[in-house]
Amino acid sequence: MNGNTLSPTLFQQLASFAVPLVGWVPPDDLAIVTGPIRDCAGEDVGGARIKFIDESTGSDVPPGCGDRDVRYIYFDGQYPNPKCAYTDYRQSLWIIVNAMANEPGTPGEGKKFRVEYWGRLQESDTAPVKFAQKSIEIVKNTVNVHEIRPNVQQK
Repeated sequence: MNGNTLSPTLFQQLASFAVPLVGWVPPDDLAIVTGPIRDCAGEDVGGARIKFIDESTGSDVPPGCGDRDVRYIYFDGQYPNPKCAYTDYRQSLWIIVNAMANEPGTPGEGKKFRVEYWGRLQESDTAPVKFAQKSIEIVKNTVNVHEIRPNVQQK
């Protein structure tokens, strides 16, 4: 297993805080994936975005609004804020809620997922560039923490 997992209790607390739907209970067969976006010096990066990729199709996993839909949430300072569209320089954490688990014994067993980091690395960049990526394993009913260092060569 690459990355770390946290207890189901923390999973329930973070999921409930991150997805403020009345009566919503995090599904036991899905997971939360999270991590910081940091630069080569280990500093938080503001203005970056993540992509959650289904490696079998090469496509982004689309977010939704239903109880079991994937959601992408960024932190606004120290708290998750569903209205944020990118990372904050003070706390560059992101969350993927309702991620399909791909551990053995789950419906997603063997499915491959990748997290990518995108952002403008220089003021001259007119569009975001990918600067980090990692294929990840996802364990159900937990918070899966992945720290992904910049690892994509730039021109």
